[in-house]
Amino acid sequence: MGMSLRVKLASGFGVILLIFAISGSLAMLALRAQRETLGMLGRHELPTINLLHEASLDMQLYRKAEKDILLNMGDSKALKGYMGKLDEVSAGLGENLRKLEAALRGDPQAGAKAEALAQEATQAFAAYDAVVRRTSSDIVSGSGGMSAAQANAYYTTYKNHVHTTEKNLQALETEFMERVVSSQRELAEQTRGTERLLLISICGSVVCGAGIALLVLLSVTRPLGRVISFARAVAGGDLNARASGS
Repeated sequence: MGMSLRVKLASGFGVILLIFAISGSLAMLALRAQRETLGMLGRHELPTINLLHEASLDMQLYRKAEKDILLNMGDSKALKGYMGKLDEVSAGLGENLRKLEAALRGDPQAGAKAEALAQEATQAFAAYDAVVRRTSSDIVSGSGGMSAAQANAYYTTYKNHVHTTEKNLQALETEFMERVVSSQRELAEQTRGTERLLLISICGSVVCGAGIALLVLLSVTRPLGRVISFARAVAGGDLNARASGS
């Protein structure tokens, strides 16, 4: 016994709804993965890169202020200004390095190596900064008795500290830039997957819709064709003719 038109229509629409339900669920999962990736970018990777950029810039300003003090020995007014600049940059750089340590501790993907690099950078800068600020303060006050060449030679013995800070900041920046590139690729792949899901659901719905339309058409035209054949048979004088399927 064949299905009625109502059953055929209900079955067809049920298949369409099932396709939309499955594709919608998969699309929601894909969108959730995209939100998680964007969340990692917004909460950890981009802020950390911003801190690294600020720390690197402060490091350059710090080295410049350090040199400016040595180049202006004898000019007390200029020395006070450069000492103030050195103190300001030192405080900002130290704060950024501490923020960087805290950010990496709160980043579940950072790992122990990144945390160790940040901690080492902070400690190395603190050691170098103590030497530079103490010596610079003596130079500004005139109590150090060092020439510019002597002070520079003295700093050189501690240069490994500042080089460690610069090297670690560069290594962390490289690592996090690679993470950002990886996250961008992951987002692009997730977006393409969502697009494929939507395309499949649309195509599936179109196919099912076409199938329903065909069922409706056949359900109408077949009985009508039998009625027409019956009418023609009767008109031709066949009074015993019967409509097929009746």
